[in-house]
Amino acid sequence: CLQSNGKYAFNVGYYVFAKPDKQAPSLPKFTNRLFIGNKEVVNQHSIKFSGKRNAGGGAIESIHTQVYLPQGEHVVTLSIDDDKTIDESNENNNLHTFAVVVKP
Repeated sequence: CLQSNGKYAFNVGYYVFAKPDKQAPSLPKFTNRLFIGNKEVVNQHSIKFSGKRNAGGGAIESIHTQVYLPQGEHVVTLSIDDDKTIDESNENNNLHTFAVVVKP
């Protein structure tokens, strides 16, 4: 367990997808944000699809980040394309909230 100043490393990894009909490399750069409670702790700006494809022919990007959390329960929210830069068929599936319990 990686620890610094009484806080513990929490690794976050996720995938973002673009449908096969999207020209993913030509899509604009976008911003993802990670919140602990109401506090923004990660701002990943200028994310861009590189052209990698998944089995269905759509674009896929693997994104990773790390934050340090104190012991206890935390509400984590990940907001994908937080500034709504990319035109999507469903803008309502970009917010994901979950609880994390940190125990030493």
